[in-house]
Amino acid sequence: MKTVIYLPFLFPIGLFAQTAPALFAEALAAQQKADNQRAIVLYDSILAQNIASSELYHNLALCHHQLNQTGKAVLYLQKSLQLNPHNPSALHNLKVVQQFVENPVKPLQHSFLGNLIHSTAGVFSATVWAVIFLTLNLLLCAFWPFLKKKIYLCAAAIAVALLSLGAAFYQKNWVEEAKKAVLIKNFALRSNPSPQGEELQKISEGEILQILAVENEWFKVQLRDGMQGWLPAMSLETV
Repeated sequence: MKTVIYLPFLFPIGLFAQTAPALFAEALAAQQKADNQRAIVLYDSILAQNIASSELYHNLALCHHQLNQTGKAVLYLQKSLQLNPHNPSALHNLKVVQQFVENPVKPLQHSFLGNLIHSTAGVFSATVWAVIFLTLNLLLCAFWPFLKKKIYLCAAAIAVALLSLGAAFYQKNWVEEAKKAVLIKNFALRSNPSPQGEELQKISEGEILQILAVENEWFKVQLRDGMQGWLPAMSLETV
């Protein structure tokens, strides 16, 4: 694995909340000495106390990356971004680590309209979009006597209000509620929840999946290219 090209750009973050500072400091010191196994044990001991932060997950991901554990590295970077979607180091390092995924699945190419909807709706969370919708409706009620005399302005105001409601619905149902998982072992996607199911495709550790259903010890998942199938629970971890 060619880590020399990327490692200079992978910097652990030294910031942490007030809780468990001694453990975090010890883990960070071990990580800086390239004792990644010990750092992982220490970071995990903090997580065992139900204490987590974007920075902790980020540093834990870098430890796993140094040990060539791509699946775990992607998993913890996803967890880091779940707590802080705008963590610049985690965003950058996720792109770096994903370059080590063998035979990555190519994402489904959306249409121009699909990309526009996704990017526009992603500007705000579902809650913020809902607040925008309610605010626009209050403004419509307040200025209705003026707006109804101007048919085009009235139509535009109603359209913007409805679009904000649509964006909130899209974010809630297709983005925020989508349960993600990361493959932590190389495995084959199967046609049904059984080891005897038809093998659909080999998938490499580090792939990000969307969970659609659960049956016994199997997860029905969707890959980034839209393909669906089943994977055993032991092969992945949820974000």
